[in-house]
Amino acid sequence: MTIRFSCVVDEAAKFHQQAVVFVASAIVLAGISPDQIYVHVIGGRETSATRHLRGLGVTIVPCRPFDPAHPYCNKLLQLRSAPLQDADLLVLCDCDLAFAGPIGDALEGMRLRAKIVDCANPPLSILEGLFRSADFPGPLRTRKVDFSDDATQRNNCNGGLYVLPRGLYGRLAGTWPKWVQWLHERIDALEGYAMHSDQVAFALALEELGVDVDHLPPTHNYPTHLGSLLTDTPTPPAVLHYHSRYSLDRGLLPTGLANVDTAVGRVNGVILPVLASLQRESADLC
Repeated sequence: MTIRFSCVVDEAAKFHQQAVVFVASAIVLAGISPDQIYVHVIGGRETSATRHLRGLGVTIVPCRPFDPAHPYCNKLLQLRSAPLQDADLLVLCDCDLAFAGPIGDALEGMRLRAKIVDCANPPLSILEGLFRSADFPGPLRTRKVDFSDDATQRNNCNGGLYVLPRGLYGRLAGTWPKWVQWLHERIDALEGYAMHSDQVAFALALEELGVDVDHLPPTHNYPTHLGSLLTDTPTPPAVLHYHSRYSLDRGLLPTGLANVDTAVGRVNGVILPVLASLQRESADLC
């Protein structure tokens, strides 16, 4: 079975740093082969990071933004990326992910997999209005979110990691962008949650296709940025979604939770020497 791991890197230097974290942790701690990893670089600018990744055997794919006005939707450009089309299983990732261990259990069975949203963003009332406007009948099918007692539509998933089987990502290549455009034409209906338009569009696309997500546990896309909302995991998470909880000199920042910080320490042990070496070589990583 051919599995491809892919992320999109925007132009700012911090995203190139994140790509190094993503790849180094994937190779060393998750056991992912470099030839399985595809890094899509907006604008195609060559940096010390892209040179380093190419030297490891990672495929660098220059590309244009999906929608310059909505950079959070850039992940959708991967659905039509030529190097990904032969994959049996496509793992679409945000570049601010770090792997702290293998995720083979998430890839079994050729199933659509993603983690429910961390918190109810957008709130359920907004989603109910959007699904009504989209003419989907009946009450929303809901599920509790991971880090509060609130509920959300069951396919409103965190966009940090999607596992897409081949038969589905071909269908999503047409349906998901259509719902993104539909939402952007009604952006006021999101009431300040426009940055989540890609995730809401994903849920709308799945509703049209009649497909449901097989939900991943928090350990496979664990947010480290939610402060007091966070609870520790039974075992160290396999994937950390660190958002802004990162420093070029200190790596991923700790949370104060024992098992989560065990995973943070594993990642930092791998990435900090690599980042320090690249910093010495070139200022464009800063």
